Amino acid sequence: MDSSNRSSHWVPRTSDIVCLKPGFDRSFEAVAARRAGLPLKEGAFYEVLGCQQGEISVVLSLREVRVVHVGGIQHVTKVSSEIFPYVAERFEPAFKPKSGF
Repeated sequence: MDSSNRSSHWVPRTSDIVCLKPGFDRSFEAVAARRAGLPLKEGAFYEVLGCQQGEISVVLSLREVRVVHVGGIQHVTKVSSEIFPYVAERFEPAFKPKSGF
C-alpha cells in the first residue's frame, strides 16, 4: 500500500502527530498561509489538539511540536503555544502506527 492510499484512509485523532503532505511549500496556498501568519512548513511536526467537521472538510486544531525518539520512546515538546486551525486534507500521519500492541 503506498502512502497516498494510507493517508486517504487516515482519520485524524486528538494527539496524532502530523506533517504537511509533500509539495505544500511550493504551492500558492503556502504563500497565502505565510501571509496569514500561519506557522506551516514542510518538515515541521504538528500535534492534533482537536478535529471538527466543517461545511466542506475536517478542520484540525494544531500546534507545532518537536518530536524526539529516545530509547524507542517518542517525546513530544511544544515549539509554540500558538494553536491554529487548518484543513485535514493537507496533512498526513508523521509516523506509522505501531502494530502488535
